[in-house]
Amino acid sequence: MTFSTVAADSANNIRMEPSHRLSALDAALDGCRRAVDRLRYRGRLTRQSPQLDELLRVRVRQAVLARLAGSVGESAAHPEVGRCYRLLELWPHALAHARKALALLGRHIGPVLADGSDVAARAAMLEGSMLAGIAFINASVASVHALSYPLGTHFHVPHGHGNALVMGPVFRFNLPHAQTAYAELAPHLLPGRVFVSERAAAEALVEGMAEIFAASGLETRLGALGITEADIPGMAEEVTVGITRLLVNNPRDMNFDDVAGLYHEIL
Repeated sequence: MTFSTVAADSANNIRMEPSHRLSALDAALDGCRRAVDRLRYRGRLTRQSPQLDELLRVRVRQAVLARLAGSVGESAAHPEVGRCYRLLELWPHALAHARKALALLGRHIGPVLADGSDVAARAAMLEGSMLAGIAFINASVASVHALSYPLGTHFHVPHGHGNALVMGPVFRFNLPHAQTAYAELAPHLLPGRVFVSERAAAEALVEGMAEIFAASGLETRLGALGITEADIPGMAEEVTVGITRLLVNNPRDMNFDDVAGLYHEIL
């Protein structure tokens, strides 16, 4: 019995609707692990070492990925596929994926908002979402997500909406320390635009993102979502004490007063 055979046999049910594909891949990987355990039980595998376990995991992932690649086909734009690829941990090129995602999302969100039946634009948005997921699962996320978490935890604001709410203030806060990075991303969001300086390009990115949010139809103020000034200290403490794992990724140091001030900007 080869590991490729085990993986292929376990992954047969991956040929199904995209909404079920991630659970099918999880089941396939779990089946592969159980098969490895059976081989050990039968005496076919006797060495017990972290190195061997990692080798087996790599072989299983490679085999399941080969099967998955042949079954995805035209459904490759679905976010579930991106989540499967994340599970396989085979995409280290986060920046390249982020650039492509930004270009796709920036170019097609307007047409989707204008006409929800535009299938081509919606497909491009799905692809952009997938690529963005691949990017941030490798590179992690920072203060935008950190400030968004309390909005969802305590006020049931969807995480994407929460990210959009805090993105503008966070981007402006980070601008002095992230100008070069923002300037590099600006042409991907705003193709064809000419920028007279790095600063101008960075500011254009921040404004471009703000314009997309304003056009989305989502609430743009915390107060409209039932959040009051009295809630801000608790949210800021949660971010700076309980979500430091994300704040350490931020290009600029952020303390309690900074976070509270950012929330106040959008109250």
